[in-house]
Amino acid sequence: MAAAPIAARPIRLTYVITDLELGGVPLHLHRLATRLPRDQFDIHVVSLAGKGPVGEMLVSAGIPVSSCGASSCWDLRALGRLWRILKSTRPEVLHSLLFHANTACRLVGPLARISTERIV
Repeated sequence: MAAAPIAARPIRLTYVITDLELGGVPLHLHRLATRLPRDQFDIHVVSLAGKGPVGEMLVSAGIPVSSCGASSCWDLRALGRLWRILKSTRPEVLHSLLFHANTACRLVGPLARISTERIV
């Protein structure tokens, strides 16, 4: 008798974005995150700034959202907050959107032990 296939667990996917204010890229992220199959992806969204209106929409859709509370692009404390979030969520894939988030993920991702091959 053949063994039953083992159910694969969802991939831990974290999106990092500069902010979640109403606009093109944050709304694109909302569409993407809410349409990925939940049985295949365990999604978490991180905003370098605050949660913003799109963050509230994501939370309403059941997607966890964290924020680093950056007050400007020079607020380096947000990098420490991002590191703590990444260490606690341990994403298998880190996908960043927009320049500041891309830079932050390239700096902080490896420090949080995320392979550069898994940072998009």
